[in-house]
Amino acid sequence: MTTAVKIRDLSYAYPDGTAALAGVNLTVEAGASFGLVGANGAGKSTLLLHLNGLLCGNGTVEIFGEAVTKATAKKIRRRVALLFQDPDDMLFMPRLEDDVAFGPRNLGLAEEEVAARVRDALAATGLEGLERRSPHHLSLGERRRASIAAALALKPDVLALDEPTANLDGRGRRELGELLTSLSGTKIIAGHDLAFVGRLCAEVAVLAAGKVVALGPADKILGDEEILREYGLA
Repeated sequence: MTTAVKIRDLSYAYPDGTAALAGVNLTVEAGASFGLVGANGAGKSTLLLHLNGLLCGNGTVEIFGEAVTKATAKKIRRRVALLFQDPDDMLFMPRLEDDVAFGPRNLGLAEEEVAARVRDALAATGLEGLERRSPHHLSLGERRRASIAAALALKPDVLALDEPTANLDGRGRRELGELLTSLSGTKIIAGHDLAFVGRLCAEVAVLAAGKVVALGPADKILGDEEILREYGLA
């Protein structure tokens, strides 16, 4: 089995001295759906930012065997798409199709290939017919799907999502779950929504104070009331 993400002894402190990660070790196999859960400040977002080189701490992060460094970050970002908690952080163009095309155009692809990727990404996320709409006139659920479409247009090997269900209603969470389940590739989902993570992910890691404090099958970890209470998840 191919390893998509391998993290060894990863530590990171922010410039003000705040320790965010402290010796994290994780392995995610290719094609897996992997969950990261933990209370606020546990280090989930910081960990995701290391997957494509937006942050570089001490230790090693490898994507399909290639180390993430400042020198390789640009190449790695073609393989790892990171979706932030607020979809508006990824949507800034006047029309939806322009947002989805932004990444492929930055890769220097021919316009014919860009157009094909836009069509495929919008079809995969159920947004056909909204190409010329302003992203900021879409509902939150639609904007969440639009940000995923923008990521899919890059054809990443790894999709990393930070709190993807934040502020979504029940219908929005259900539709997002169905969309993510339909997508192939490796998915890493960080969040507080334990039910959502449990439905989509086979394996889960619990982070606390920048450390992995529990790791295993999602049903076992998320069904352990003692773990959930101890680490502020219940």
